[in-house]
This record gives sequence, structure tokens and C-alpha cells, in this order.
Amino acid sequence: DDIKDDLKSAPAENDPYEVWTGRRFVFTLRKISQITGLEIPEIYQPVIDQPIRRLTYDKKAKVQPDRLTVIMQVNPLKNRAELTKRVQEGAIVISCYTFKDENGETLPSITLGSLREVRRVWDTIGEYMKLAFKRPTIAITGSVGKTTTTLFVQSVFSQQHKVFVSGRNRNGAKSIVGQLIRRWGPSYDYHVQEVGGAAPEVVERSARLLHPDAFIITNIFPHHLDKYKTMEGILHDKSSFERVGDEGIFGVINYDDEMLRSHDWKCRIVSFAIDNKEADYTADNIRQDGALLKFDLCKTATGQIVPISINIMGNHNVYNALAAFAVGCEMGLSDEEIVDGLAAYRSEGIRQVVREVAGRTLYIDCFNISAESIRTCLQTLESFTPKGNGRRLAVLSGENGLGDLLFDANYETGTTLSAFRKVDEFIFVGPHPDEPHEVRNFCGDGYAVYKGACETVKDRPLIFYDSLVDLANWLRENTHPDDVVLFKGIFRKPMYGSIDLAFGTDYMSGDNGRTKFEEVQEGPFSGHYFPACEYTDLIACDKTGPSLVIPSQLAGRPLHHIATEVFHKNQGITDVTFGDSLVGIGKEAFRNCKGLKRLHFPANVKFIDEKAFYWCRNVQTIEFDGIEHI
Repeated sequence: DDIKDDLKSAPAENDPYEVWTGRRFVFTLRKISQITGLEIPEIYQPVIDQPIRRLTYDKKAKVQPDRLTVIMQVNPLKNRAELTKRVQEGAIVISCYTFKDENGETLPSITLGSLREVRRVWDTIGEYMKLAFKRPTIAITGSVGKTTTTLFVQSVFSQQHKVFVSGRNRNGAKSIVGQLIRRWGPSYDYHVQEVGGAAPEVVERSARLLHPDAFIITNIFPHHLDKYKTMEGILHDKSSFERVGDEGIFGVINYDDEMLRSHDWKCRIVSFAIDNKEADYTADNIRQDGALLKFDLCKTATGQIVPISINIMGNHNVYNALAAFAVGCEMGLSDEEIVDGLAAYRSEGIRQVVREVAGRTLYIDCFNISAESIRTCLQTLESFTPKGNGRRLAVLSGENGLGDLLFDANYETGTTLSAFRKVDEFIFVGPHPDEPHEVRNFCGDGYAVYKGACETVKDRPLIFYDSLVDLANWLRENTHPDDVVLFKGIFRKPMYGSIDLAFGTDYMSGDNGRTKFEEVQEGPFSGHYFPACEYTDLIACDKTGPSLVIPSQLAGRPLHHIATEVFHKNQGITDVTFGDSLVGIGKEAFRNCKGLKRLHFPANVKFIDEKAFYWCRNVQTIEFDGIEHI
């Protein structure tokens, strides 16, 4: 049901078990058994040749009586209740556990000996689909920068070709295979795949199913050192594409990274660098021209200079653009095609975005963090020239996943901040220092960065917050129009939620489920509550009358924001009363509400997003008391 209609109808190139129907992949239990070696219990023999209508790892998948659903438990199972319920509803669950009903009776399922074996079956299904349509595949990994590099490569190859990408942060084998099941087919010309790694063999697992033709490694930093234990362990996993790759695979690596440069590579290597001019692709004359990052790319072999311009802030993105140019050039794209693709890229969401909100310039880079990315973001912040009496402010988290080095490494980062003389004030965010080590290691130890800064930064204000609500109050009361504010953090301590609370934006509701939320409901209103920042977003309303009253609270929690399109096309609404805790109104929230005649925004409403009242053509009166941004 999830297959897009634009897939080409074509025979598979390598499909010995005839899973491809000409339009989509349709598995049966017998075919999964033939492909993976999975033994099918006798109880499932009556349905062994029945088409599987949903093959998934989602333990909350909806099970329909007339459609065969197969769920694979590919993650550690913390709560068996959901999967037990799916079994009782009629799903076939492939797991390393058994399931029992309320009477203790064993329920039917396919039980394997280990989680590793379940994952092998899942990955083998994905590998089969990849080999059914062998398309040029580029895998991108590294400690930092892999997502931006993936988006650059996608933009470059998309200029003239249809490119398959699994989507942001769907970068592990579990979700890669899930996306292949949903969308893979002959209509794609290339597959560009980000590959994440948080523990030994995670990258290698993806490498085995992808069969890439080329791989990019952005850098090797001490990320997830708590799991990999050593830098050599990180490199071993990141470089697994070469070890398990097919003949002819080549790598594109950062030659300014000493570990990558000195590694004993066995395959052909193409290099890029800024400082090391022996690399195959290098950059000179790097400058930030407003929102455009510009540099001159040099092809070392020929001496040819190619001017590059990309819509992104921060010199560290030169590396990402160099990698994208190198792989495009090595795979036969023209310079013009690559340059146009890089220029077409636009950052969005919480990654490397510059946005004006309520007169303030917000520079937001809050997905991942490292000591190097803190440094480059601060360099970019210093390149801004605030208007009027505006200041440069830096809100910083700490690096995570460093294991025993957590405090010392972040402390050292803090001691380097005195070098950034143009930053007027530093604000630090992280778990309370008394939180357990595993919490600080998961969320990033911003307190350690703060303590290090206290050693060297003596002439400017330094503040530490462990509460995102307190940070929001500070932003609301202490920042002013014309200020430039850098937010450099990690989504596990989502400081962008403080931006929402302070100014009415909607970064929390738009972060694609990375931050945990609770579903809340009161009367006809439904919402999401984000405990990390005590933020509530109205996402639906089942019933409204002519006079709509937005509640101040939802299930006892202050309601801060109306999400995208909640009331769009509701032409029965004639007037709206906004609650006294509401701060922001989302995109197209009231689009096409043609019955609206009067709008009054109380002082607490600060932010109205794009097209929030688009085509409300009968509004006669609008009253503003506190709006700061439309």
C-alpha cells in the first residue's frame, strides 16, 4: 500500500524467487524462507504462499484480518506487550522471544535463537531487493557531517537523475531495509545512503546489504567512544565498506583527517582536503558572503579551478561539498551538473539553519555536536555583523558518547572559548552535574564545557542551565531584536524547544519524532506534550462550532502552539479565542477558514507562521497586542 505509483513497471534484473511482480516486491513466507533460510513452523503452512501485505519492524503496526502482516523484532525488546498484542490480533511475529497470553499459554510465532539471527533475516531481505535492481550506490559515513554530505550528494545527483534516499536519520540497517521494502524499484538511477554507526559492526551490517559502488568517510572523531572503546575501533567499523565491498569499490576520504589519511587502504582512494594540498580535490579562498559559503575548488591532477557557492553557513561545510563534488566527478557527472546541484541545496529544520525570528537572527545547528563543530559554528557566528546595538550570543551544549573521557574532553573544549573574542555572552545547556554519568554521556555534558570556560573566559557573562524552560525564559527576557544567537547542541537535549517556548516557533513538532512526546487529549483537542522542555503542541481538533475557544491548558499542561493545518478548511469557524498560554500559530493552521470575520491576538501570542490564515478572505478586523513575528 505504501509503494508510490510512479515506479516503473519492469522486470527485475536478478530475482530468482520471483518476488518482484513488475510493479512492487511481494514476499510470502515461503519466499522469505528460500531467500534467508528461515524455517517456517508447521502452524503457518496454510498461509505459507499467501502474499504478505505488510512486512515491517513496527511493533505498533495496524493488523487487519484480511491482510497478512509479518513483524520482525529487530531491536532489543523492552516491552513485550505491544508485540504480544499484535500476535493476538493475527500478525506473524519473527522474534528471539516467545509470547504468552494472559493465561500463560504460549502464542504462535516464529522464534529464533538470537536477536542477531532475526536481524540477519531482515538484512538478507534487504540485500535481495538491492541485488534485484543493481543501481550505482554511494554510502556516506563518518563521525560528523555525514547527513549534510548525504544531502549534498543527493542534490548533486538529482539534477539529472532520480535518486533513492532513505531519508534523514534512517541510516541504520533496520530502517534502510524498511525503506527498501516500501519504495525500492527500477525507476531509480542512483541510491545515496547515509550510514550511521553507534557501536561495533553497525556500519559493517549496513555495508553488507548495500553493496555500494563508492563510499565517503567524512572524518573520524571520538563519537560513541563509550561503545567503540578506541578510535581504532571507530575507524575499523567506518572503513568496513572496503572489507566487505564488491570488486571495484572506491572510497572518498578526508585527507585532513590523519587516521583516514594514514590508514592502509586496499581499494582505490579519492581524497579531498582543505589544508592538505596533496589531496585530489582541495579548496582555497573560502569566504562567507552573507548566507552563501563560497570557495574555489581545485582539481589537483589538472590544476582546474571550479568556483563553488552553497546556501549554508560554516566553513566546515566546505568538506561536505568537496566530498560531494569528488564522488560526483568520479562517477561521471559534469562539473556544471555538480555545481548546480550544490547551489540547489537548502538547509532546513534544526541543522545549520539561519532564520530571522522576532527581529533576532537565529543560527540553529542542533542535531549533532563535536568539539570541531562547536569551533566552526563559533567562527561563523563571529562572521555575522549584528545590526544596531545587536550582540553575538552563543548557546552551547556538550559533546556526547565519549565514555570515560566525557568530562575532560568537554572541559577542554570550554577552555578554548576565550579565543572567540567577538562573542558577547556564552550560555551553556546540559544535564545537571549530579545526573548519572550515563545521562550526561547520552545528552552531552554541557556543564563540563561551562566549567572549562570559567577557567579562561573572565571578561564576559557565562550562564549554565539544566532546564530548557529556564533557558526559554532567559531567551525571552534577555535577547533583543538585532541580536544574533547561535544554538549549537544535540537533539537529545533539544534546546530548540526553548526557542519554541520563547518565541512561538515549532521546531519540536517538526523534529520528526526524534524527541520523545506523550499523547494528550482533553475534550475534542489532541496534542503532543514534550517532557524535555514542558512544551505542548495542539495537533488535532475533532469538533468545533462557530466560536472556537483554544484552551489555555491541555490535560493540565499549558498549551503553547497550534500545529500545521489543524483547522484548515474549517469554514464553520467565525471567531477564535486564543488561550493565555499560547505562544505560536503554525503553518496554514487556519488556511481557508472562510467563515472567520474577526481575529484578536492577545499579548501572549508572539509568532504567526507562514500562511497561517491564508485565504481567510472574509476577515474584517485584526487586532494585535503582542505579535513579534509574522
